Amino acid sequence: MRKFLLTSLISALISPIWAQSFNGGGGVIPDNGSIQTCFPLSVNGIGNISSSLGLSSVSINISHTWIAQLEIYLRAPDGSTVPLSIQNGGSGNNYTATCFSGTANTALENGAAPFTGNYIPDGYLGIVNNGQNGDGTWNLCVKDIATGDTGSVTGWSLNFTTGLPPAPPSCNGYMTPGNTCADATPVCSFYGFCSATSTSYTADTWPELDTAFCGTVQNNAFVKFIATGYEMNFNVWVTSSTQHDGIQLLFFDGGCGAGPVTSYGCYSPIRPGASPSLVSATGLTTGNTYYLMIDGFAGDECNYMIEPVPATGGLAISADTTAVCPGNSVHLTASGGNGIYSWTGPGLNSNTGSMVTATPINAASYYVSSIDPGGMCPVTKQVNIQVLALPAPPTVTDTVKYCRGVAASALMAYGNNLLWYNSATGGVGFQQAIIPTTPGNGLTSYYVSQTIGCESPRAVINVLIKETPSLGTDKQVVICNGKAANLTSEFDTRGLSFSWSFNHAVTPQPSNVSIGGTYSLEVINRDGCADTAHVYLIIQPPVFVFAGNDTIAVKGIPHQLHSTAAATYTWSPAWLLNDPHTRFPVATLAQDQQFIVNITDEAGCTGSDSIMVKVIKGTTYYIPTAFTPNGDGLNDVFYAVPAGIARTLFFRIMDRYGKKVFETDDPFNKGWNGTFMGLVQSSGGYVWVIKGVDVNGRTIEMKGTVLLIK
Repeated sequence: MRKFLLTSLISALISPIWAQSFNGGGGVIPDNGSIQTCFPLSVNGIGNISSSLGLSSVSINISHTWIAQLEIYLRAPDGSTVPLSIQNGGSGNNYTATCFSGTANTALENGAAPFTGNYIPDGYLGIVNNGQNGDGTWNLCVKDIATGDTGSVTGWSLNFTTGLPPAPPSCNGYMTPGNTCADATPVCSFYGFCSATSTSYTADTWPELDTAFCGTVQNNAFVKFIATGYEMNFNVWVTSSTQHDGIQLLFFDGGCGAGPVTSYGCYSPIRPGASPSLVSATGLTTGNTYYLMIDGFAGDECNYMIEPVPATGGLAISADTTAVCPGNSVHLTASGGNGIYSWTGPGLNSNTGSMVTATPINAASYYVSSIDPGGMCPVTKQVNIQVLALPAPPTVTDTVKYCRGVAASALMAYGNNLLWYNSATGGVGFQQAIIPTTPGNGLTSYYVSQTIGCESPRAVINVLIKETPSLGTDKQVVICNGKAANLTSEFDTRGLSFSWSFNHAVTPQPSNVSIGGTYSLEVINRDGCADTAHVYLIIQPPVFVFAGNDTIAVKGIPHQLHSTAAATYTWSPAWLLNDPHTRFPVATLAQDQQFIVNITDEAGCTGSDSIMVKVIKGTTYYIPTAFTPNGDGLNDVFYAVPAGIARTLFFRIMDRYGKKVFETDDPFNKGWNGTFMGLVQSSGGYVWVIKGVDVNGRTIEMKGTVLLIK
């Protein structure tokens, strides 16, 4: 059963989702011109064109009195040329809104002049959708081949859209078909096979071939192939035609030049169109050799391409990248063929297998060879790998210097996409700039690269950590009132520059200071590294010492002395005391004695006081006869001094009227200051009565008068 499928019918049902048109001008077509006259049109904003988005139609307006004299072509920016109309229209005139479209159903040669509407061009319009950049200058080129009739192009346009029929495969450069069956060219699996019918091919026919053929032999040519299945399907593109008649195909086997011929599929004609034609060879035996006869219908001269459907089995080579950085590798993959591959090229890790790794030193070409699945043809494919130049290392500063312990800033470099490392080689770079650490002295190196396509060599940044002088911790110095301190002895400043300040103001060296406050010392070594320490000078207040008022003691009776609280005590004469180094020593005296106490406070400051102890031989109270409470600090208090008294029961004072104005049981420490109920009493005589118990338990009672003098 014959098959002829125009896939353009499918494409015609798909509405484009994007379209853009560009309009060009025109001009006079020279009569009987020797060369083509081209009319340019500028296209922009399209980008690369293919069957996904590409040229879909060309519309022209030409006014001419005999259009059969015209040959009209479209030329793309990359030079690809499509014949639109070659001497069509007879003696008719004019192309009026004539659109050459990939989705048209009528061949131009089957229409009548003047041509108006949509037509299939004489060439395959989709051949320009080959991945080229559609932006640029397109040309409508026209040639008038005879004399006598004239005309001009009045305008033309291009339309670009999506959803176009597939473009023909690239031609892999097989040898041309043989002129006879006996000379049939092996084409393996027709993977991108392309050629042309022409008058150079003469008719090679015999009766059985004529009988099996579905057309009439004109200028046939022959190829042969090995079947890879029961049915083999092919897309056939007729990309140009001088007569627009197309080609004829016959799949067969049997004898060549004589003998029986068996047809496995015959197609006549296959004309130029918007889409490929699907043809099939059926009933094949896998592994057997078959022939394909290709003939120009009615002697037409055509260019054509044939590709298997699906287009598998052809040897292909791919690389995961076509440009590598020095020292890097690229993975190369082969597919198709018979599955057995042989590789050549520099720096390969293997010469066999479907995937190999190449590490080129310089730009290199890599080749893979295999046998086509048809079993006839060795095939070699090539891929070129470029080795990119390394960018220069980033620009870095000279050695960065820090004093030990000082907080460092992030390192700086100038470049693109910087990567930072702690080592000259290896390791994983990180994008955040390194912040050096400064706890120890010495030189540390850090590294940085930049990435511009490839990663550059690493630049080194040296960081020098300099010794920092250390004065140690801040200090507190305490001195006694009236003394001076030498603060310079607190720190070692040998070999260092230094300066002192007092309460933030510059001051001379504090070698003899007696003013309390904060003294600061800053030192700088030869590397410019500095340290600062503070001395807090505290001046102790004067030491207050009180050994008590002069007192009396009973002969042979222990008597306790006392002193102001302090850190240490030294009483003298020591031999008269039970402990001369206590606050409360005890003395047993036979005669009057003066004692001196020397004390030292916690700051080491000293002071002294003395007390006179008078010794009596009996027990009594010593009471003065007068006192002067005038606030001058002398004899302001009237008190009784007990001698040999264990305790006082009372000490009372009455005025001349017998009213009590004062009473105490401690007449020595709590005497009368001459007031009553806060009021100063008048001068005059007052009566006193005192009663106590002596150290022997006897009661002592005495009375008398005292004179208050103001």
